[in-house]
Amino acid sequence: ADDPTACDTVKITELYPNPVGDEAGNEWIEFYNDSDLPAALGHCEVSIAGTIYNFLPDDTIGPHEWRALTSLYTSDGADKTISLRNTDETQVTLLRIRGDNTTDTVQSFVYSNAPEDESWARFASEWFWTYALTPGEDNVLQNSPPVPDVTEFAGAATPGASGGGKGAGTSPPLSITELLPNPDAPQTDENDEFIELFNPNTEPVVLDGYKVQTGSNYTYSFTIDNQTIPAGGYIVLTSGGTGLTLANTAGRARLLDPSGAVISETDPYEDAGEGDAWAYIDGKWQWTSSPTEGSANVLTAVLSGSSSVAKKTSTKTTTAKPKATKASAVKSTKTTKPTSTGSSQENNSTKIPALHPAVLVGAAVLAVVYAVYEYRQDAANWIYKLKRNRAARRAGRQ
Repeated sequence: ADDPTACDTVKITELYPNPVGDEAGNEWIEFYNDSDLPAALGHCEVSIAGTIYNFLPDDTIGPHEWRALTSLYTSDGADKTISLRNTDETQVTLLRIRGDNTTDTVQSFVYSNAPEDESWARFASEWFWTYALTPGEDNVLQNSPPVPDVTEFAGAATPGASGGGKGAGTSPPLSITELLPNPDAPQTDENDEFIELFNPNTEPVVLDGYKVQTGSNYTYSFTIDNQTIPAGGYIVLTSGGTGLTLANTAGRARLLDPSGAVISETDPYEDAGEGDAWAYIDGKWQWTSSPTEGSANVLTAVLSGSSSVAKKTSTKTTTAKPKATKASAVKSTKTTKPTSTGSSQENNSTKIPALHPAVLVGAAVLAVVYAVYEYRQDAANWIYKLKRNRAARRAGRQ
């Protein structure tokens, strides 16, 4: 019978054309039913580059269900492994089958040149390549590759993972991927420092009992409770929500699973510039001036050793949160030499002591001698005039 509404609420939402290793049986297509009711698939079919794949007559998909399939069926009901091309343009079409065996197009799109280990995923009405593989779940757009070699639960490597310890290798690999030790104003240390965790797995991970520790000696510790990190997704822990603190200098962080095994650990860092993030990018820890809280890291160069870094550190707000190891805290307790010239202590140290009387008498005698010498001619003329006047008076009396 003709079903004019068949497949109307069903969409193809993700493809995985180019798996690592053997492709046969590992390629898949994900379908989603955007409806509050189950959707019948028996009158639907999929065309991949002209090859037709069918559903069984009684196939259904539940309300708001994602379903990833590695195989469908031939027209006579035999299993048919899905095959997706890696190169050239490939058209994929979801079709509705009419009662007369003609078809209507429900959805059609094209992908080309599939990168290895990435999926072609639908976000609203647009498609993008993403490193986050989410079969059977809502899509996650991730533009940078996951941490290298994180592909299996047991023994997988994470950034800075040390391995060993109680229960090592029994928990799914999770990674610390970014730290923000020195938030840019108007953000503050006590509220906006953050630690970003990433889940590279294809399943969500419940974080109950996991611990995050910070500080050069891991002085600060926070136990995560009642939180889940989605597959291929992130979770961000802030200083305001956890009480954790990240020093501006000589800091680091690590993640422990419930058994106490260290499953991820950052490299130590020095001298965090204001607004700069310590991030795992291109296989190593490095500074970036573009924090990406809860999303893939972006490398933007930071000018190392610039005066702006020191300036930012000294002006950083640290109110209400003790951070004795931070450069800003050290600078806030620094004292400077007094510059006032009017203090009694400094006046006493520069006062000239009273001169001895003999020194004063000697100075007076020298002054008199100098005056006699300087005015000797005037004195001689005065004496000559005095003698001549006396002689004239005597001659007048005779």
